[in-house]
Amino acid sequence: MNKNILSSTILLRALIITLVCVFSVLPLIYASPIYEQNTLINLKIPCTNNGTFCSISARCNVTIINPQGTIIKNNVAMTRNNSLYNVTLLESETGVKGEYEFTPCCVDGRESNCNSLIFEVTKTGSKLSTAEGIVYVIFLVAMIFTILLTLWGAVMIPFRNPRSENDIVVGVNDLKYLKVFCIVFTYLLLMFIFGITRSIMENFLYVEGAYKVFNFLFWMMLSFTWPGIVVGLVFTVILFLRDKQLKQMLERGVPYR
Repeated sequence: MNKNILSSTILLRALIITLVCVFSVLPLIYASPIYEQNTLINLKIPCTNNGTFCSISARCNVTIINPQGTIIKNNVAMTRNNSLYNVTLLESETGVKGEYEFTPCCVDGRESNCNSLIFEVTKTGSKLSTAEGIVYVIFLVAMIFTILLTLWGAVMIPFRNPRSENDIVVGVNDLKYLKVFCIVFTYLLLMFIFGITRSIMENFLYVEGAYKVFNFLFWMMLSFTWPGIVVGLVFTVILFLRDKQLKQMLERGVPYR
C-alpha cells in the first residue's frame, strides 16, 4: 500500500511539473509588433484626420511607457517623414522585455487625434505563430506521456531478486536493469523539459521569476549529469558482475540470502 501511495505521489508531482510546461506555451500567440531586446527601434505611424492624411503643418508627440511602468518618452515630438511620423528608441531604452505602451497624439489645426497602441520586445525579436504554438503543445504532451511512462517503470519495476518464504534468493531479476534505465531516462527527460521551458520563457514570455526557477533547475540537473552517468555505469557493472556470480551460485545449488 505504501509503495502504491508513493508511486502515485511521484506521478502526480511529475504531471504537475509537465503540465506547467504545456500551459506555458499557450499564451505565445501575439498580435502586436515584435522588436528585439537591446536594439535600436524606429516606430512609425501615419497621421490621418477624418480618413485623409494630415497637412504638412501637423505635429505629433508621443509618450512611451515600458513594461515596468517607467516613462521612457514623455510627450516627445516625433519626426515627420512625408505622411509618416517617427520616433527612435535607443538600445538603452529597449532593455526590458514585455509590452510597451505607445501613445502618439497628433494635432492638425483644430483637429487632434490620440491612439493607445502596444508593441512588444522579446529577446530574439520573434514570435510564435499559431502553427508553431500547436507544435510546441503537441511536443510537450508527447514528452509528458513519455516521462510518465518511464517514471512508472522507475517506480513500479522491482529491483530485488525473487526470494522464497525463507528469504533465500531463488533467481535473478534481470528487470532491474530496465528499472535503472527508466530512472536515468526519466532524469534526462525532466532536464530536457526544464531546458525547453526556460528557453520558451526567456525568448517569448516575460515571467522573469519563472525563467530563473527553470534555469536554476536545468543547470542544477545538468551539473549532476556527467557524475551521475559515471556513477550509474560503475553501479551497473558491479550489479552485472554480482548477478553473474549469483547465477553461478544458484546453478551449483548454493543458498544465498
